[in-house]
Amino acid sequence: MATMLAAGNLGQVLLAQGKLAEAEPLLVEAVAWFREKQGFGGLYNCSLVELRREQGRLDEAEQELGTLVADARKKWGPQHPLTLEAE
Repeated sequence: MATMLAAGNLGQVLLAQGKLAEAEPLLVEAVAWFREKQGFGGLYNCSLVELRREQGRLDEAEQELGTLVADARKKWGPQHPLTLEAE
């Protein structure tokens, strides 16, 4: 888990620096790992949505955002504050 947290955090830093190509594999891997292990992409899913938006891949950003909302509803329910924020 610590490795995936580190990878996701590094991906977020690279995204903030505008290093999109370098951030992408780290964020994709972190989101996939957290979805598999915890049923939710975690904080990194939001970053992956932002990455796709920055890359101009708006259809993929929209799809990731939909997945984020669905994951949040499944994990916490429709009335949880994090679910409502995602929506």
